[in-house]
Amino acid sequence: MAQEIINIGILPNDGKGEPIRTALIKIGNMFTELYKSDFSTSTEYTTGNVPGQLIFQTPADSFTQAKLQVNSRNPQTDTTQNITIGASINHDTATVGFSAYGTVFTGEALTRYDMDIFEGNVRLLSNPLTTDTLVHFTSCQVTFPGKELPGLEVGVDGYPVGTLMITQDDLILTTES
Repeated sequence: MAQEIINIGILPNDGKGEPIRTALIKIGNMFTELYKSDFSTSTEYTTGNVPGQLIFQTPADSFTQAKLQVNSRNPQTDTTQNITIGASINHDTATVGFSAYGTVFTGEALTRYDMDIFEGNVRLLSNPLTTDTLVHFTSCQVTFPGKELPGLEVGVDGYPVGTLMITQDDLILTTES
């Protein structure tokens, strides 16, 4: 949804702004949009350099895409690693794709990351590069637009029905000939 700007006029009480009802409808719409995303944080510890240690998870059925920010720290050496990860559920809904960017180090690299879907959860995993105990603080904003609407499967000559597109609410599509 695009941001809805509320016209407040030029001066207080100049009568050029929007009626209060219109402004409140816009505010309500924006809160509805805001609550479609979920923001959460967690702090987890990893010990040893065993790969695949769980540091964050969230239910896959309420996950479409997310932005994760991870601060990994080694308290023994005061070394830190900060990274931003963009992730989304792939079309097969059984795997998650992700890319990491904006890595900032204070000292040496501490860990690598991996993501998967396991037992109904999208998981962020740490693959530590040290045997020391690491502290991982993760903040995550998940966006979920809601459930897909039922649709009518459509086929095009030469392709099986349902492989190209679906319409919502049984809309009828026609083509020019």
